[in-house]
Amino acid sequence: MESTFICLLPSEEDAARLHRTFDALFSIHAFPYIKLPLHITLYFFPESTSKNNADAIGWIQRAGWANKGSIVASTQSVRCFQKNGRDFVYYLPVSSEAILRLHDDLFSKFKHVHADSFDFIPHLSLFYPVRDLTEEEMDSVQKIYKDMASMKFNRLALAVEKKNGTHFLHVQAL
Repeated sequence: MESTFICLLPSEEDAARLHRTFDALFSIHAFPYIKLPLHITLYFFPESTSKNNADAIGWIQRAGWANKGSIVASTQSVRCFQKNGRDFVYYLPVSSEAILRLHDDLFSKFKHVHADSFDFIPHLSLFYPVRDLTEEEMDSVQKIYKDMASMKFNRLALAVEKKNGTHFLHVQAL
């Protein structure tokens, strides 16, 4: 399996708030698509095996039982990752010690499978633009998300990205 990952999913209320922003995003001509459901990727397996998936599900179950409910993360203004000198993905940076601990625990368990060549930046990807945004478009995006100062995440999931979208292999409530 390719493109398998462990992620945090927003609460139903925050997922609904995010979905309400889509109409405004569609008015930006540089906006081509979103990968749903919106999530924070905690750990990515470029190529996963049945054993890795079983180990990941075990980790998700233990982490879900160990947490004491939702993880609240504060957000910052919208930013963009670049790829080959172009805007690649716009995202909301999130701040949470709990998210960092989950990632660190995953990295210690699975670093023999995959270690990213870049530092982990907790974020919720918003959209992938077809071109770089203009200054005016970026101002519009900032206005769309200005009232999202914090979000709740209440589920961990093992998911796989396929041609027809994201599919969950396992979901665990926090």
